[in-house]
Amino acid sequence: MNLKDLNNLRADTEGRIKAVFLICMFVLVSAGGFAQNTKSISGTVREKGSNETVIGATVQVKGTHNGVITNENGEYTIKNVSPGQVLVFSMIGMNTVEKTVGSQNRIDVLMDAGVLIDEVVVTGYQTQRKVDLTGSVSSLSSDQFMQTNPLSLEQALKGKISGVQVMNNDGAPGGGITIKIRGASSITAGSSPLYVIDGFPLPISDDPLESPLATISPDAIESISILKDVSSTAIYGAQGANGVVLITTKKGSAGMSEISVKATYGISKLANSIPMLGAEDYMRAYMRDMIMSGRWQNADFYQEYKDQIWNTNPSRFQFYPDLCLQNGTKQNYEVSYRGGTDRIQNSTIFSLMNEDGIAINTGFKRFYFQTNNSIKLLPQLTLNTNLSYEHNIRSGAFWTEGNIFNEIQTFSPLVPKEWTFQEIDDNLYYTGKMDNPYRKLKDIDYSNKNNTFFGQAELVYNINDNWFVKGGIGVRIPKGEVKEFIPKTIQRGYDNNGLATYATQSGLNMRGVVQAGFNKVFNKVHSLSVNAVYEANTNKYETFNQEYSQFNTDLGWEGIYDAKSGNHVKSPGVSYEKIAMLSGVLMANYSYKGRYLLKASMRADGSSKFSPDNRWGFFPSGALGWRVSEEEFFKNVSWLEKNVNNLKLRFSYGQVGNDQIAPYAYAQTLSSSQRQAIFGDGAIPALYTSRMANPEISWEVTEEFNGGLDLDMFNNRLNISLDLYTKTTRDMLLEQNLPRTSGFGKVTRNIGSVRNRGFEISIGGVLIDKKDFTWNATVNFSSNQSKVLSLGAETQMLEGRPVGSASGSENVLIKKGYPLGLFYGLQMEGIRSNWHSDYNGIGSADSPWWYATEREMPYGFPSFADTNGDGKVDMSDRVVIGDVNPVFIGGLNTRLRWKFIELAMDFSWSYGNDIINGNVYNLMNNGDIRNKSAVYYKDAWFANNPTGTFTGPGAIDWSGYMWAASNSEMVEDGSFLKMNNLAVTFRMPKNILKAWKIKDLALTYTINNVFCLTNYSGYDPEVRSGSSVNNRILPGVDISAYPYARSHIFSLNFKY
Repeated sequence: MNLKDLNNLRADTEGRIKAVFLICMFVLVSAGGFAQNTKSISGTVREKGSNETVIGATVQVKGTHNGVITNENGEYTIKNVSPGQVLVFSMIGMNTVEKTVGSQNRIDVLMDAGVLIDEVVVTGYQTQRKVDLTGSVSSLSSDQFMQTNPLSLEQALKGKISGVQVMNNDGAPGGGITIKIRGASSITAGSSPLYVIDGFPLPISDDPLESPLATISPDAIESISILKDVSSTAIYGAQGANGVVLITTKKGSAGMSEISVKATYGISKLANSIPMLGAEDYMRAYMRDMIMSGRWQNADFYQEYKDQIWNTNPSRFQFYPDLCLQNGTKQNYEVSYRGGTDRIQNSTIFSLMNEDGIAINTGFKRFYFQTNNSIKLLPQLTLNTNLSYEHNIRSGAFWTEGNIFNEIQTFSPLVPKEWTFQEIDDNLYYTGKMDNPYRKLKDIDYSNKNNTFFGQAELVYNINDNWFVKGGIGVRIPKGEVKEFIPKTIQRGYDNNGLATYATQSGLNMRGVVQAGFNKVFNKVHSLSVNAVYEANTNKYETFNQEYSQFNTDLGWEGIYDAKSGNHVKSPGVSYEKIAMLSGVLMANYSYKGRYLLKASMRADGSSKFSPDNRWGFFPSGALGWRVSEEEFFKNVSWLEKNVNNLKLRFSYGQVGNDQIAPYAYAQTLSSSQRQAIFGDGAIPALYTSRMANPEISWEVTEEFNGGLDLDMFNNRLNISLDLYTKTTRDMLLEQNLPRTSGFGKVTRNIGSVRNRGFEISIGGVLIDKKDFTWNATVNFSSNQSKVLSLGAETQMLEGRPVGSASGSENVLIKKGYPLGLFYGLQMEGIRSNWHSDYNGIGSADSPWWYATEREMPYGFPSFADTNGDGKVDMSDRVVIGDVNPVFIGGLNTRLRWKFIELAMDFSWSYGNDIINGNVYNLMNNGDIRNKSAVYYKDAWFANNPTGTFTGPGAIDWSGYMWAASNSEMVEDGSFLKMNNLAVTFRMPKNILKAWKIKDLALTYTINNVFCLTNYSGYDPEVRSGSSVNNRILPGVDISAYPYARSHIFSLNFKY
């Protein structure tokens, strides 16, 4: 495909978005409607037992789009209702009630409270009753996740949905998270799910440092639905290959008016510390290491060292974790309004959050505004709008100095905090020019500012009770700015006489959609719903970055005012990309007597990421459901009819595509270099081919079979959901290595396949349901097993982030016939107890790495297995040393209420997974001036401690040997049981609220990250520091991740 064809596709996409707008305008002048013998029905909805009115309940004519919401007195009036039609009364957290309209004009209803009952669930482009679902969809209402007062959505989701792993990439304020749904379906293509907010799909990103959920306030959310099986995600086609997270924000309600004010303040502290040696212990250990390793032979030096330094001025010594870490704070203030009339409904929220991290000078600030409006322009025409603006700032050296937490832990306590790398004393303070982490956090001026505007408008025209058409346009405009100044107190700044970096990024995401739908019940037994959707998406991105150096001032950005004041300017970096996609969807749902359920869909996607001949993909799906509880033979058994409210079997199959690769991967690309072409004795700037073209690449396809069971019993007080699935990804978009003779490193091809199999079970119930005391709980378990079925012509791939000192020491093995996500390295056999000059044979002088060279191995040195029996230990002896995949994961969430006191607790767990603790490389540094782990050092091998299990003194000084690759010494059990949240709420009694004429007044005390039971020696077993392929498929690599904090939070919530 040439540039002209690509531009034509993009122009065509933008033209179609404009066409969507014209169709929306056409809706305004469309006429329709059919006269019927109709009337109005009024009534009141109350809660059974308490007899209190139910505010915000939906009253809808079954099989139509005609519906209203009860007002603040629980009253409703619905027009255009015919005798014989059925009114459906629904409310999140309550059982659905159906009433047939006869000759009466008034219908009053009593609704039962329930847990995980027959609610309405958003499934993409439409909503469905949960009882009618045929795919695997899990949903959470705001009532289910807001009781623990989360300040982020990742806190709200963790451990609550079966088959879904929610993992913080680190504990940094505003840091990124990873959500994995039913395992990793791809290797080098993207593996992140699609996030859809109020129908607008966000651009998919695998960036490990940022979270798309960090840009929205949890208080603005009404519900979250997660589409897990392919039959459910297929309606999103290529975007839904890794699952879909649907977020619906709060809307206004007719007949109600509510103002809410919420203030939150909390304090955070390091949840788990790693014991390190103090100053005097450190000096003693350092001297012992140096003497026993043979580097220092003068045993009197320790006393001289102590006399000169410790006894002279002990106050100058620092414990750097205490110096660099602090008690962080969290503040969040929100004001919101919800209400409206029959004609106009509105929901508006203002939110301001400020979080100071537990590392000094790190933080996250966010301002959030959103307003949702629904305006009935005509009796059959409604305009829905959604506007939001979000501004956030991430600050602190952590974002640019990724290894800083290792430096904090291991920096020598003998060095005064004011010390810079320039102040080297070869006898006392030598650190090998290691930067002082305290000065890094204090002196580096870093900020990342982001602004995101989002707006969309939708026109809905109900032609009659059965037909509707709607069209909408959405725009999202993200802009970012990064500023960093590194002064001369830091080595990089010193080398450049001050170094400033300025970068910007901007985007434009546009979406246009037209949808037509039909919904009707025939003869009271046949229910049919058909929807057709046409959608166009285009995404543009631009980036710019520039470095400046040679400054006359060292005062940070505020001091230099303008980066251009630097005397040296490097060549800028600029990028631009534009991605377009056109899509069409046809989907249908059929039900016979609410007993037999059928769903089918077909989606076609055209992506500009592929060449014209391979651009389009077609993705079908189908599902069957059988509500056994609606069968006559089932109802004839009195016990079953009385105690089983719903028993449903589900079967589904579907296909989805994946195009999550870099733009233009099918085309040949050019890059520039200052020294690329050589003429005579010199090199000149030139363009060169940097990527090989492959116009044959096309869609990566995932297909899935899913079988499930839903069981609701005892008046919906017990709810069980079970799913079994097999998911296979074929024609994977793999980056394949090329021979060096090709002149290229890698090329993207459609090769290989991966399979995921597993099960999920969720059990929830109301354990106690009394007037003054209620108790409900939900527990979930899930297990996923992956297997690499094919890698094309290859038998294995090596990926991952090196943990040791040698370049190219990948720690991830991807091999045919094995699970996806295996740790790869040397197998440690034990500790050497004597000097040894011939370990399994001495290699030649040019042999690679440690035991292949002629060098004596000291006592305390690790002994590694010569697995291939060639008489030496090198990279070819690496084996599988761990498995990142857990045997199962799960969560427990429970809620108790006694009168006006409420208790909420959330737990999550993982069993059977391993972690590479890359921090061991620094924490066991026995032959270096850096500080050491007290635990490792206490159990290190010494001549007088021959049973020590960790490497002895001097061993790490031979770092080019022991730590040139990952090894089994680094692998630890990552299983854990964690209490994520504990919240106690004191809610004002209803009689006082009524007397004061307010709706609610509540005080909540919450603890986040309460405790963690684990054998892992690092900060936290839920860790995912890494990049590239390693970060996508391999959680559980801990390399100086920002540690997690324990937060104590108070919140006051007032509603009027």
